[in-house]
Amino acid sequence: MNCLGLETKILVVCSQTYGQYFKILTERAGYLVDIVDSCQKAAQLCKQKHYALVLLVQNPSNLLVEALCRQLRADDWYAARPVVIMIQGHNVEQIAACYNYGFSDVWCAPLTGSELVLRINAQLQRVERIMDIYAGKFANLADSLLRQQDSLQSRLEEMITRKVYCETVYSVTEGHFILLGYDEFDDYLKGIESKKQFSDSTQVIIRNAYDVDKAIDMADKVFADYQNANPSAPFDEDDLSDMCMCCSELACNIVKHGGSLGEIKVNINDEDVRIYAGDHGTGINELFLANALFMGGVSAKKSFGFGFTILYEVSDYIVMTTGLQGTRLMIIKSRQKIVENKYQDILARF
Repeated sequence: MNCLGLETKILVVCSQTYGQYFKILTERAGYLVDIVDSCQKAAQLCKQKHYALVLLVQNPSNLLVEALCRQLRADDWYAARPVVIMIQGHNVEQIAACYNYGFSDVWCAPLTGSELVLRINAQLQRVERIMDIYAGKFANLADSLLRQQDSLQSRLEEMITRKVYCETVYSVTEGHFILLGYDEFDDYLKGIESKKQFSDSTQVIIRNAYDVDKAIDMADKVFADYQNANPSAPFDEDDLSDMCMCCSELACNIVKHGGSLGEIKVNINDEDVRIYAGDHGTGINELFLANALFMGGVSAKKSFGFGFTILYEVSDYIVMTTGLQGTRLMIIKSRQKIVENKYQDILARF
């Protein structure tokens, strides 16, 4: 058994005179040893076997020594394993040349048998430590990649599930309720016709309960101004009263569930009435959202539910996004119901 606690093969390239001496020393240390007397034989043997260390006891001026070292370094197995040369005396030029060839270390003879074994042990232990370090790093990297793969797979499954959920809600409500992703809702707002865009004059920031009345007053004023300017307006008082109630419900929900910060905007034109509400809360649980849509009279213990059901019943269309970034929705009262599949281009972006 050697210093690594396992059977380790090394190759020694030396003359027959010293061959048996090196063999006895290394085998006593627990290594399996092959002895060859030329660089050509060593090159052939290294193609057939994987040695943990190669030791050349050769004249570094021999071109075959340089060729063998460079050949081994070009091999994947020997690229990082110890390839060592022992030279006679301490010749600085020869030592420099050997390092340039690619040798791991240069040993200068004479060396005692004990010192030779210690040097072999040190080289092999160093490589073993490096391999252990990188084995741990590669194991951690593999674990990280697997976790990322699992996360991506989970995210993909979540996206598919959400797509099915949104399309189901759209179908079951016959296009009345359109649930979008956060970025998709931005695209939807950008795509609204210019005459349906909101102005700053119709915006109310909601921070507390006092701002709910401000939102209602603002909506009343916008609707009254529109009716005064358009005596033959297509929306009657009941329609506008319903939308004022929606404005009140939305403002109350922002105060209760929207992180105490949100906004209400109103727009009215000859085609429809729109109320936009946005907050910075933690979003609406989509499972409860389905109950609020499809089961009349549903309410949560945190005073949420009846108001949302009213919004759904009063409006013709609701476009909404909800999540950890907050909830944003558009309540629409249409003069003429939007034709079926008008929002299919939005759903196609999932």
